[in-house]
Amino acid sequence: MVQELMLYMDEFDTDEQKQFIQSLFDNLDPYTPFCDQMEGLAGGENQEKWLYSLYERYCNGDEDAAREIYDE
Repeated sequence: MVQELMLYMDEFDTDEQKQFIQSLFDNLDPYTPFCDQMEGLAGGENQEKWLYSLYERYCNGDEDAAREIYDE
């Protein structure tokens, strides 16, 4: 998911989005599930929602789904 989002870096609206995805790309193990790596981290649930929201918006082109995920 993060690797796919890296392809859309030029389309992100904010530097914060770019930094978030770049940080995940640089620090996550691509062979370990994201959820497993986020367990126990402060803000992990919010980061997970943001990741899924960005994925829906940029990879799937679904603004409504992106808003629903982040607003939950």
